[in-house]
Amino acid sequence: MLRSTLLAEYKIIQQKQLQLIQRLNSILIKLAPSESHGIVLWTAAEHQKFIESTNMYGKSKLSQISKFIQTKTVQQVASHAQKFFQRLQRNIQKIYTTNQSNYHQLVSDYLVKNGLNGEGLKEYLLLFNY
Repeated sequence: MLRSTLLAEYKIIQQKQLQLIQRLNSILIKLAPSESHGIVLWTAAEHQKFIESTNMYGKSKLSQISKFIQTKTVQQVASHAQKFFQRLQRNIQKIYTTNQSNYHQLVSDYLVKNGLNGEGLKEYLLLFNY
């Protein structure tokens, strides 16, 4: 029951996040390049490539991830990875504080739901002594 509730809430958050990104992209498109200060949001396709490459190479191989994505620099990949994994960690902490009894299973499910498997999942779990 709790698991289905968490998944439903997660889907709602994903939808809101996508709507926000689309709204911000439309605003940034209207700005001149000098006004936007080089801020370029990641598309869903770019983020999916980021997840795929993280799973293939691990999260520390930034240059390989950048080459795989093709549209982002190493610095942009590093910034995206930092924010992405910080958000994962915050959400995992929330899972822990709300349900400690089956914490490990919920965290595994959450990471897989976010697309992490293979090297990306192994590296992430080792990083946090999971």
